[in-house]
Amino acid sequence: MKIILATPLYPPDIAEPAPYVKELASKLGQKHQVTIVTYGNTPQEISGAKIITVNKGQAVIIRLLKYTWKLFRTSRGADVIYVQNGPSVDLSVILVGGLRNVPVVVRFSHDKAWERAKQLGLSHKNQEDFLKSPENNLQIGLITALQKFAFRRAKILTSPSIYMSCLISDSYNINKKHSIALYSPPEKIQVLPFPSPIVPYQILI
Repeated sequence: MKIILATPLYPPDIAEPAPYVKELASKLGQKHQVTIVTYGNTPQEISGAKIITVNKGQAVIIRLLKYTWKLFRTSRGADVIYVQNGPSVDLSVILVGGLRNVPVVVRFSHDKAWERAKQLGLSHKNQEDFLKSPENNLQIGLITALQKFAFRRAKILTSPSIYMSCLISDSYNINKKHSIALYSPPEKIQVLPFPSPIVPYQILI
């Protein structure tokens, strides 16, 4: 398969979803053709994946246009575009996916309108309460509209839990058939000690 990973962040960035994308690309690259399209200047190279970058230090409209163009060129013959939710990539991915007739899968980790509202001091609610009753201004409304546009046109929207999947579906009026829970795997697999078979059953309960 030819898989495009579209993301606003990638290492050396450390914030979510940067490390997740790098690890995912590393795993997928063992069996598939993987290309990462991201913002930045000095991305960390990994085996099995091609990385295409767009300079962050440009006017917003310029970097959005460049991102869209590079994504369009890269997505020729792609089987799927897997996007990490973010206003700087959502619109580009949905437009390119539509033009190329490539299915888009959106990974939702945090609501970007809520994050921005917190940064601006417009809301002190947790994410769940914000989604049920958001505070709005022009910027927050625009981010919300972009997310709704992307979420409702994606083939699949993944969320980190069943509860969050239902909450996002209700908040953005998304068909629940297209919204699924996809739990994040642990960083390290731990094997828990199993009780010895000679331990009396009563002790185990």
